[in-house]
Amino acid sequence: MPGYQISVSKSRGCLLPLLVVVVTITGLASLVSVLFWKFHYDGGFAWSSDPGKQFAWHPLLLTSSILLMGFGSIMYRITPRCVSRKASKALHALVMVISLACAIIGLWAVFESHNLADPPIPNMFSLHSWVGISTLGFFAVQLLLGLLVFLFPCAPSRVRGYYHPLHVFFGLCMFGSATAAALIGITEEALFSLSSSYPSLPGKGVLLNCLGMFLSVFTITVMFIATKAGFKQLD
Repeated sequence: MPGYQISVSKSRGCLLPLLVVVVTITGLASLVSVLFWKFHYDGGFAWSSDPGKQFAWHPLLLTSSILLMGFGSIMYRITPRCVSRKASKALHALVMVISLACAIIGLWAVFESHNLADPPIPNMFSLHSWVGISTLGFFAVQLLLGLLVFLFPCAPSRVRGYYHPLHVFFGLCMFGSATAAALIGITEEALFSLSSSYPSLPGKGVLLNCLGMFLSVFTITVMFIATKAGFKQLD
């Protein structure tokens, strides 16, 4: 595309496939950890009929949102070269839309579970909630701008070329911020649910710590893939 150069051609060797394996394993481990946490320790999932179990959707859907955001961030670098740029762009947008949808439903679940609890639990008082809601709002704006500028022909090539590095930068910022919110939330869960027993590292405490480690490694690896120039594909 004239005036809109994004990537360069460099040999990626075997490092990229290895890192993709790390991302996949830590992503799956994160999901399995959340499911084991909720089924084994907290009794599973429900909706408004059981506010305590309705809350379980929040960590599951928000973890899924982070994982989708991560894979979406490196979509252009891990898709086979036979996949066209246009198809990769559409797939990137689809994954990000699903990620946002998961986050919105997960947020709805936690608000409703708090409101239906007896007595009701206050909303939006913790650092976790502040970072999380801010990230969700900026992510929605980032996604809307990305759709308007890149997926639909709403901006000239010069504008797309100028906005692209900003889109990448703020996208990774939102991804990192989402993981930070998750880590704060995991810590809150451990402190609130385990209280004084947390320092002795009971089974749930170990599981929550492992979940935090899985998400951290996932995020760091995704950011490395997304920012390493040698992993860029030729347009």
